Amino acid sequence: MSAAARSLLAPLVLLVSLVRCGSPTPASGTYTVDFPSELAAIATDTVQVFVYPYDGMSATCAMLVEERVTGAPMPTPMAETRQVSPCALLGGGNALPVGFGEYAFLAVAARQASGDFLVGCAAQVVSSTNTLVSIPLQLTDFMHALPTSSCTMLSQRCAGGGC
Repeated sequence: MSAAARSLLAPLVLLVSLVRCGSPTPASGTYTVDFPSELAAIATDTVQVFVYPYDGMSATCAMLVEERVTGAPMPTPMAETRQVSPCALLGGGNALPVGFGEYAFLAVAARQASGDFLVGCAAQVVSSTNTLVSIPLQLTDFMHALPTSSCTMLSQRCAGGGC
């Protein structure tokens, strides 16, 4: 092979090598939920996230929250997390079972005594440079007051603070 042919072939070999280094299955992302208050986080028993395809429509999250709050039929999620406690989230138990793409993430916080009481949604692109999804929660159960607690921080509850 001539020197000229080798000099033309070298960039092609490098390009093929770089393309083959990528992972065919992207690593999953993580999520955080933004509780409206520390007391709301302390009062929460479980959090679960449901993942839906995001079609780019700005009303997607509002529709998902409304359907969940009113008990209307929901579309089938393409993925969901297991129910975890806020303490597990604090300890890093917040993996998302999705690859790269555009999604609407519906988070539901529940209390054993009254069911769903916080719901939130975030539409986001998960990519190699954006793997953290932050989902703001809002109070949706106005019928049951938040219980009082001697804990002032979720970490106190998680450490067995007796509150």
